[in-house]
Amino acid sequence: MYQGAIAYLDGYNYHFSYPCGKNSLLTEKLFAWLIAPLGVYARHVDDFLQDQSAAEDIEARLAFKMLKNDPDARLLIYFHGNTATIAQQRRTEEYRSYASGASEKIFILAFDYRGFGASTGTPSELGLLNDAAAVLEWALNRARIPPERIVLLGHSLGTAVVAGIAHHYSKLDIAFAGLILCAAFTNAVHAEDDQTMPWNQTEELFRCALNAANESVLDNEAGANDGTKVIDLGEAGRQEVWQNGTRSISMTIAKHGGTYSLPGIKVLD
Repeated sequence: MYQGAIAYLDGYNYHFSYPCGKNSLLTEKLFAWLIAPLGVYARHVDDFLQDQSAAEDIEARLAFKMLKNDPDARLLIYFHGNTATIAQQRRTEEYRSYASGASEKIFILAFDYRGFGASTGTPSELGLLNDAAAVLEWALNRARIPPERIVLLGHSLGTAVVAGIAHHYSKLDIAFAGLILCAAFTNAVHAEDDQTMPWNQTEELFRCALNAANESVLDNEAGANDGTKVIDLGEAGRQEVWQNGTRSISMTIAKHGGTYSLPGIKVLD
């Protein structure tokens, strides 16, 4: 059983600018679970059962009060992947495993991005970063959990959100206790016959990754190609690999494979 605060986080007053030149004001409601540690729940089971099952104000919940009033409590903020919601079975199993470690101290805050689950709005790159910023502002300034007691965990799509928002806060000299990236993007595979997403978008992302990884590479495409090895795969497509020491970035453009990368990988195999 997962007991804690089930409520909305409001981010109406947070103004986040990312990337440079693009501003957005968060006006959405984010649905969230604040999950109490299993050990805490076991010791206060009667109190939790009497607590309201859902609330508009997460700060009115017992789990929030226990988190805020325990100076040794830790907060793990979970940034989920591209599909489903925070209630997906695999994710609830993850919450349980995290909460059962140091079972007296680890609280988990899981939330749905805008447009996911019961959260309002429509997803976008800037929107997800605004959502992440609003959640962290809530944790730091409303719950008053210092950054050295906060760990950010991202899964799949969430790894990009975690990396982006952690980079933003690093510019403010705010460092969190830890970043955990699960199933992060290690390479890019796309098929030319993809009918959902144009394959040249993967090329654009690859160039952006090269520019970010190599400070000597400017925004022009000619410079972005420096240091990359192009491998002709014949009828299967082509692969580009950039390597600098232990860092490696690769992109594979397959001739066939449709919308999903797995068929494309099988073709390449």
